[in-house]
Amino acid sequence: MAALEGFSGIAAHNVSLIHDCDSLGSNRRIFIIGVGLSALVCILGIVCNILVMVVFWSEKPLRSTSYLLLWVAFADNISLLHNLLLYVIPSFHPFTGIAEDYFWVSSKISLHTWAIGSIANSLGIYLVIFVSLDRYVAVCKPVKSKEFCTIQKWRPRVLGLVVACILYNSPRFFDATTIGYNNCSNSSTTHAVCFVYDVKEGWELYNLVYRFYLQSLTFNVFPIVILVFFNVSLICFLRRRAGRLPKRSSGNGKRNKAKEKNVEITIVVIVIVSLMIMTALPSVAYLVFNIFRANLPPDVLMFERYFRPTANAFFLLNSALNFFVYGLFGSHFRQRLKVLLCRCCPRQQWNKALLQESSSNAGLRNMEEDT
Repeated sequence: MAALEGFSGIAAHNVSLIHDCDSLGSNRRIFIIGVGLSALVCILGIVCNILVMVVFWSEKPLRSTSYLLLWVAFADNISLLHNLLLYVIPSFHPFTGIAEDYFWVSSKISLHTWAIGSIANSLGIYLVIFVSLDRYVAVCKPVKSKEFCTIQKWRPRVLGLVVACILYNSPRFFDATTIGYNNCSNSSTTHAVCFVYDVKEGWELYNLVYRFYLQSLTFNVFPIVILVFFNVSLICFLRRRAGRLPKRSSGNGKRNKAKEKNVEITIVVIVIVSLMIMTALPSVAYLVFNIFRANLPPDVLMFERYFRPTANAFFLLNSALNFFVYGLFGSHFRQRLKVLLCRCCPRQQWNKALLQESSSNAGLRNMEEDT
């Protein structure tokens, strides 16, 4: 689930595209997947996450789930911005020859700032776990929700998580000698240009224990197991509730409406977690690939140059998709977004949107009491 540190491509001796037809075709495919698609995802994701933060920040009163999702959008934007500035844009030069000055400057900056991206990645992963935990307690342990699922309770937890992520990733500020593209071939005519993360000499144990085993557990295995547990629990709750729904249809209308909004929020969280798990699968597959790479035939190893940029693109996609999840499955999010956009409309339409928003807020306050 952490961003993959590197992918390889083939370029000419002067760091421009080579003229061999087969290699040129491979190079173009790697460029489209690893650079072009990643650039599009980063830009789209940054814009969408800004809209998400504006919408959630305008929510009055701010609910605990929205507070955590606001933090998720912030962490995702830091991760996307980091990838765009230090990975995607510098990648244009090895494949096209453009932006040479930025390429060399970013290579020097990366040594001192690459850990920021790692901090944002780990923060985003565990914030999603916080969101799932918040929903799990709210719907599966409602007796504890009023004490556990409050912004006042979540603020110190989030602050503690930020500190923990900074401390955990702090070795990355000092562990590398090279972060960026480097020549991976001894050929005098055609060079394989690889994005490398070279750990300092003598740090072999650190590289094995911290950067491989520990990172695999903390960024892949442990989060996926926890998220699957919460997601299955939430899905089972919704199925049980759906079975009881006809018996309660004659109850209080406002109460039922508030419960429906509570279910809507839970569905949004389930979809977000499901997407996160699915987009993490390529990273998990790449982890398995690295474990068994010594026993793999050369023709299978050749696929690595396609697989690594694809897995990284999927990782970035996870940070950019949440806006569309909120828009598709969250009617309240759509309503708030419409209110914000109506500020550019005539006053009559703006007042109508405000009335609709006030009505929606009344239902939300009832929902908070139920959860």
